[in-house]
Amino acid sequence: MVIEQTGKAPDTYQVLEKHPTSGPTRAILKDMDGNERFLSEEELRKIAEEEAARVEAGTSNLTQNPEMHSGGLSLGETILAAAAGSLIGGMLANRLMGNQNFQRTQQRYGGGRPTSTISQPLNRQATNSQTRSGFFGGNSSSSSSARSGTSSFGG
Repeated sequence: MVIEQTGKAPDTYQVLEKHPTSGPTRAILKDMDGNERFLSEEELRKIAEEEAARVEAGTSNLTQNPEMHSGGLSLGETILAAAAGSLIGGMLANRLMGNQNFQRTQQRYGGGRPTSTISQPLNRQATNSQTRSGFFGGNSSSSSSARSGTSSFGG
């Protein structure tokens, strides 16, 4: 995922991009000056666990009404909103999903796919098994002559 800093004092962040991966979760953190650095899965997990403790204590903006923190989220809140399930496990992610304020905050700042699937490849179900027709669709009755080895381009 790509996370961008959107403000200072306090530092606020937003998720710009999320991409599925079959490997470890990683993030690119862009500061306000345009500098980028990679955050490893270890760093992300540590930040997420610290934020998870604030969620448990009820002090995280993630469990508050989103209108109360319209200026943005901290780095930990942003990471947890975007990738809770993959970083800290299903139990806390399930509790957060049951919280209406978290759901609204996630829609506003986390966006995209469900957090529990961020590190898993997208499940593209049998889209290739559908019958295709048209120019590239493989309609065998009209494309068989075009597939013969004797056709030539340009004359």
